[in-house]
Order: sequence, then C-alpha cells, then structure tokens
Amino acid sequence: MYGNDWKAKKTSTSIEIVSDEDADSSQIDLNELILDRISEYIIRKFKRHDIEWLIDEILKAKGFTTYISPEGTVDRPTLDQLIGTMSNFNADYGL
Repeated sequence: MYGNDWKAKKTSTSIEIVSDEDADSSQIDLNELILDRISEYIIRKFKRHDIEWLIDEILKAKGFTTYISPEGTVDRPTLDQLIGTMSNFNADYGL
C-alpha cells in the first residue's frame, strides 16, 4: 500500500453463491463486504475520543503534523482560527 500512497487498490471481486434450496444465484461484491466489516469493527472498537487517536495515527503515518486538543468543548478563539484556516485554503471541511 505504501507504493500506492496508502490507498487500497480499486478492484472489483465478486463471488457467486448458489444455495441448494434456491436455484437462483446472487452476486456479492466482496470488496464492499470487506469494507463494511472493517467499518463495523472500527466503529465497535473505537468509541468517542478513541477515534481521534486512530485518525491522529493515520494522519501521522501519511506525514501530517497533528495536534489533539483536550476533551471538551471548543472555545471560540480556536473555532475562529479553524474557520480562518479553512477559508485561507478554500477547504470545505476541517478536522
């Protein structure tokens, strides 16, 4: 994955399941199934602020410098600073 900028390769793998009870066959997108299972696992394991730690580590692995603010509400000066930074970089979202 490192050579691919830490992105998963876009491949479509499907399997065909034929049950003995039904003569119909159905297609399952294996990649979608795997991504759904991974998402469910992450949601189950990382609650509340633990997800911040996970995102922080992912961003660090990609070379970003990060800062995790203390738990609690965000004060107005910090919020203004975030909005200003987003405006300077024409960003739609800010973390």
